[in-house]
Amino acid sequence: MSNLEKIVVSDDYSLKELSIEDKEIVLDAAIRCADYFMLHDNKLPEMSDVERIFESLPPKKEYEDKWVFGLFKDDYLIGVIDVVKDYPVNSQWIIGLMIVDKTYRGNGLGATVHSALTSWAKTKGAESFRVGSIKKNLGGNRFWLAQGYQKIKESEISFTNLTHKTNVMVLEL
Repeated sequence: MSNLEKIVVSDDYSLKELSIEDKEIVLDAAIRCADYFMLHDNKLPEMSDVERIFESLPPKKEYEDKWVFGLFKDDYLIGVIDVVKDYPVNSQWIIGLMIVDKTYRGNGLGATVHSALTSWAKTKGAESFRVGSIKKNLGGNRFWLAQGYQKIKESEISFTNLTHKTNVMVLEL
């Protein structure tokens, strides 16, 4: 486990790479972020959703290209971030998921975490980040725009139960 990534966010918070063996604590965190899952797929998170976080990959990508990070406050998991490098093009990385327990939102933590994540990614060769935020996720869209992302197009993303119009946004690092 010593080869797993760890990113210090602040004195109290860190990002630690997770593995499928951590799925029970990830499910617990996902349940505390149930509003995200209800908005995106109109259902509460289940173990299959957690397994999909670890197992799903974009086309032509390998597991070596993916990180699933837990956002920890001390030793308590409060969020999950999924990152894939060099997708859809080299040097552009995609954040496929960023959820934070709602009791920890609204205080600037997301921006601090994002800053630490982008600094780390730059050391690994990232030149830009890409996100897809469903149009209905008004808070998410505001968050990404506040981080400096620029909308480049709209597309549709299908989840298990729903399909959404999505804002695709890019941030140059």
